[in-house]
Amino acid sequence: MTKVEGVDKFSTLASGTAVKKRTDAPTNLRMLIVDDQIMNRKLMQRKFKSGVFKELKWEVETANTGEECLSMMQVKTFDFVVIDENMHEGGGILTGTETTVKIRALVGQRRVLIFGCTGNCTEEDKQKSVASGQDAFWEKPAPLAERALAEITRLWNDNYAGSPESTESRTSSTKSPPAVSPPSP
Repeated sequence: MTKVEGVDKFSTLASGTAVKKRTDAPTNLRMLIVDDQIMNRKLMQRKFKSGVFKELKWEVETANTGEECLSMMQVKTFDFVVIDENMHEGGGILTGTETTVKIRALVGQRRVLIFGCTGNCTEEDKQKSVASGQDAFWEKPAPLAERALAEITRLWNDNYAGSPESTESRTSSTKSPPAVSPPSP
């Protein structure tokens, strides 16, 4: 087989579709899917835990609100977040862009790839997402596996691969919980 940049063999998706496997794709990423709709969370989680993604050994977790996402990120390190822009159910009050701003503040200089995602996508939604600090924006449903992997790989390798914070050099999978001051009497 002729080698194409980043591709050296075929892999099979859960659906049985053969796709080219990227040899430059990031491995062992920790991904967090944030969406207020349980069906969307399950579908995306299934997508990113099967086929070519399974071979990349990605760990995929879910949260149903921006607030839950932020709580999880205080105690665990995630490399990649896919976040719904319009989360109206599940009891949360933060939108995807508001949560993104808070994620960026929480993680500081540590690198986290964030993709916004929504079913009702306008040009204004895309601009708000970029302005909030998101790296990319997907319309629901999330793109086909090969397109998603190509976009994730490009952004990861262009921005984060080889950095001190990348998964290859990360030594701890969890962070210590933040210090909490006792209440004043």
